Amino acid sequence: MMSRFLNNPITTDLDNTLVQLEADLAYESDLLCCTVTVPKGFICDLESVPRIPLIYAYLGHTSKRAGILHDYLYRIGAAPDVTRGEADAVYREASESQGNTWLQSYLKWLGVRIGGGPCFKKKAVL
Repeated sequence: MMSRFLNNPITTDLDNTLVQLEADLAYESDLLCCTVTVPKGFICDLESVPRIPLIYAYLGHTSKRAGILHDYLYRIGAAPDVTRGEADAVYREASESQGNTWLQSYLKWLGVRIGGGPCFKKKAVL
């Protein structure tokens, strides 16, 4: 298997920060050895990159699909049920699969490792 998204997300903007999936989003993960399907109706904020000018210019919205997948894996009821470390590693894997450089993917991974803890398993999928 080679890590990859099987389709592009179809989303509707709910406000300035949230989007809702209008169709399932599927991702084949080498790390998890399975296909993860983010269900239609899932609501998330894509990527939470700090709005610091240089950081945002380099990292902001460069892997929206990976952001949707990561938000999903952080939720209660996500399938498969993964640890926070696994969810963050899949985010990095998915970011790289979208064509981001190693450095971009690493910095995004580092950001969620540092700041993602308070959000892990705090909300349900739907």
